[in-house]
Amino acid sequence: MNLQKVDWEAELAIVIGKKCKGVNNDDVEDCIFGYTVAQDISARDWQKSKRNGGQFLLGKGMDTFCPLGPAVVTKEAISEINNLSVRTWVNGNLKQDGNTSELIFKPHEIVAYLSQFVFFLTILIMQLKICNNNVNISDL
Repeated sequence: MNLQKVDWEAELAIVIGKKCKGVNNDDVEDCIFGYTVAQDISARDWQKSKRNGGQFLLGKGMDTFCPLGPAVVTKEAISEINNLSVRTWVNGNLKQDGNTSELIFKPHEIVAYLSQFVFFLTILIMQLKICNNNVNISDL
């Protein structure tokens, strides 16, 4: 497979710690175990190509395209989830500099809202896009 246009974004990932469904904003904290970082990697040439039959998801779901971690931080260890820096460096150069304060919907609101439609299982990971600083590998 020949990938020509690969880019990435650092994202906040929410780690769900217990099964939950239909949770309100006041109780959502009980569902969240903690947080980690995710690297949302995309092969843009596969997302927008006719060679894959128009399947957008193939460009996002390839092996190794969503590394997580290196650790999960428990919710108790984070004093303010709505004010965390999320940055990406490549070869010592800052490529993405965002903050969870930029999120349109806050992590707790997203979990509560989605739980109205989806039954969350333990250790589910949800990724939240922080900012739109996509970098193409050809820019390096």
